[in-house]
Amino acid sequence: MEYLLKKYLLGCDFRMTVYRCEHNGNYEQHSHKDFYELVLVHSGKAEQVIENNHQKLNGGDIFLIPPGVEHSYKNAEKFEIYNLLFSKSFFRYFEHDLQKSLNYHMLFPLRTDRERSKNNFAPVIFQLTSNLFWEIEKLTNDIEQELNSSEIGSQVGALSDFLKIILTIIRYAEAKQNNKLNNKNMQNIGKLLAILDSRYKENWDIASMAKFCNMQINNFRFQFKEQVGVSPINYLMKLRIEKAIGLLQFSGMNVSEIALEVGFSDSNYFSRQFHKYTGKTPKSIIKVR
Repeated sequence: MEYLLKKYLLGCDFRMTVYRCEHNGNYEQHSHKDFYELVLVHSGKAEQVIENNHQKLNGGDIFLIPPGVEHSYKNAEKFEIYNLLFSKSFFRYFEHDLQKSLNYHMLFPLRTDRERSKNNFAPVIFQLTSNLFWEIEKLTNDIEQELNSSEIGSQVGALSDFLKIILTIIRYAEAKQNNKLNNKNMQNIGKLLAILDSRYKENWDIASMAKFCNMQINNFRFQFKEQVGVSPINYLMKLRIEKAIGLLQFSGMNVSEIALEVGFSDSNYFSRQFHKYTGKTPKSIIKVR
């Protein structure tokens, strides 16, 4: 069954709703077409099922279900949860800062298409200290109040509280060690993504990336594609092009200088790759800045 949001916050290209519920027994399989579902387990226990993956959930667990991924709960016992459903589009304003964190890449895996459930997907389960978990529960209650408020600034208040929740998870949460898919390979690839965001212009290749992740090249190539959805080289190329776009728009540097700045020794090759990924030339970006 697929659920669509009927009542939600709509503003700044960001949609969100929050609700609290308790499950006992089995809960039907469902998904959310265009929304992420952040789940905070207040109390109780249950078993989450996504395709052939089964995950035991307990009070204090935190996890994120991407859009379109069908999941259900089995054998729930006083399983009380907060659900925050939101569109991720709002995060494009903050991704540059947040994606430097390993937790960000583990919380928001890049591959979020509907085929994830057919590719052995299971969310990483996070936990916080009891004090921090209490704080984000309080923030969730505050969001609910803001969404139901008609006061001036209620949308801003809800967005502010939501960002505090995400930031707390990214900064302080730890992945549960018994998470089936939270293995060393997944963590190392997440660390690589965080490192690439600041060291993208270095001379990376498949061998150096695999070595960083302490993996054999063929296994690394396969695991990276499974987790991220593109090959390591394509990911790095796209990252460099994205960094170049920002420089073309705001730095005042010329094309050759920007090519070197983002890791290309040949400005002509940079221009060809830029056109391949964007459909535009670097000079056309400079002209409109």
